[in-house]
Amino acid sequence: MEQLTDQKAIDYLTHLGQFGRLENGGVTRFVYDDAWIAAMNHVLRDARTRGMAASVDSYGNGFMTYQGKTADQVVAAGSHIDTVNQGGLYDGAYGVTAAVLAMSSLVAEFGQPKKTMTAVASVKKRAAAFQPVFRVPSTMPALQKRRPICRIIRG
Repeated sequence: MEQLTDQKAIDYLTHLGQFGRLENGGVTRFVYDDAWIAAMNHVLRDARTRGMAASVDSYGNGFMTYQGKTADQVVAAGSHIDTVNQGGLYDGAYGVTAAVLAMSSLVAEFGQPKKTMTAVASVKKRAAAFQPVFRVPSTMPALQKRRPICRIIRG
């Protein structure tokens, strides 16, 4: 089995941390800002290089998927890639990193999964506690004003 090492996760997180990096070593990526869009594009491009289908919904949630042999069930894991102001490398991105690396490692070892596996890079971490995870109405005013989602790569 392909060795899933701590170094692979650190490398992934370090590269992702370049988007919104601050001089003090922190990271700031707010949902829909330029750093967040660049980070989401990076995550989606990377997923495609791993053989995953990558897509974005109208809110900006990213989905990186290995299609399963049966379409009746989906295993999903992930987190958010936005950060708090002056957050760190692990602020949310660790969940996305772990999901992408674990799923790609499993596919490299065992081939096409029985069940579809999807890594999720969700929008707005705090919204998940108050709204359905993949439908975040609080983001609608930002979408209506700026429409930055069109700058995210689509499938």
